[in-house]
Amino acid sequence: MLFDYYRRSREIIKDINPDVLFVFHESFRADSKIWNELFADDDMKNVVLDTHPYMAWEKRNDDI
Repeated sequence: MLFDYYRRSREIIKDINPDVLFVFHESFRADSKIWNELFADDDMKNVVLDTHPYMAWEKRNDDI
C-alpha cells in the first residue's frame, strides 16, 4: 500500500514539475533491499530517501 502511494504521489509531482525533489520516508524500514524495487533503476532522478537510523534499538556496540 505504501509503495503504491509513493509511486502515485511521485507521478503527480513529476507531471506538475519534474525538477522537484521527491523525498520520502523509509517508514523505519532501513533495509535497502526493501526500497530497491520502489522505482525502476532508470527512473530515480530527483528521488531522495529520508532515513532516520535510531541507535536505541540496535545491538549494543561498545567500540564506537
